[in-house]
Amino acid sequence: MTVDISRELEDLVDSLMKSGRYSSPLEVITVALLALDQQEQTADFSEGSIQSVYPDIAGMVSESMAQARAGQLRDGEEFLKELEREEGERDASEGRKTV
Repeated sequence: MTVDISRELEDLVDSLMKSGRYSSPLEVITVALLALDQQEQTADFSEGSIQSVYPDIAGMVSESMAQARAGQLRDGEEFLKELEREEGERDASEGRKTV
């Protein structure tokens, strides 16, 4: 398959490769398409489908609300950094590239 892309997208691919994170245009496009696929799959999550992926989500939300009421809050940016680190570790253990 051959795909024509705009000059703007070609520059983006080149920039990503120059950053050293990707070794080829194919790798950039592959990672982008996998991210798009993941986004598409999660776009239509219903409550039931979220619970099928995260079976303990209701308990986690209840626990979090109780902690918030008790004043046991965490810095949001610190929490997001921890989530990103955990996601990176999980992706690495599964052999996936982090987008």
